Amino acid sequence: MNRHFKRRFFLLPLLCGLLTGCDKPALRSVAEEEKAPTAPLAPASAPAQTAASPAPASEDTAPAPDPGPAEPLPMEEPVFKMWKAGDTITLSGALKSRIQVNRIVETVQKTFPDTEIVNDLKVEPNRYPVGWGNRLADELLVPYFKEVKSPGVAYQKGIVTLLGEVENTSRHRALTEIAINAFADTLTRDLDNKITTRK
Repeated sequence: MNRHFKRRFFLLPLLCGLLTGCDKPALRSVAEEEKAPTAPLAPASAPAQTAASPAPASEDTAPAPDPGPAEPLPMEEPVFKMWKAGDTITLSGALKSRIQVNRIVETVQKTFPDTEIVNDLKVEPNRYPVGWGNRLADELLVPYFKEVKSPGVAYQKGIVTLLGEVENTSRHRALTEIAINAFADTLTRDLDNKITTRK
């Protein structure tokens, strides 16, 4: 045997001894690899984030009770007021019908374009319906506010109130009759006539 062969032959038993002293490598089955979750790798630049666990619900805090549907408001009679002071006409009160409120306000605005109109007349569904809201503006308010000095018309608790000054007793009588017809309704009870005459 030559020298190189002896050296190789001598190293072979040494390598076999080293290999037999090592542990066997653990082999994983395909099924185990499918079951094992693979966590996504976080980017190296992003800092590690820890998920905050939700605070346990306190036993003292109970869910807010459901308020349920709101109770309807009690029904009330309609209220209407319209008066003129200087160059300003003011409307106030509350009616059930939006159509009636719009009709009154629009008619007054068109009839008196050079007068400042302050509109506080509201729509409230808990008001009793009235028929006079459909005819009030054209039949009474327009002629009344054109003719009467310092005019005022009000309806509250079924009582109609007329304010202002007219030329004579005949016009006083005529405007009173117009007001009675305009406010005729089942809820209307009386007329408080405070119209004065110049003659």
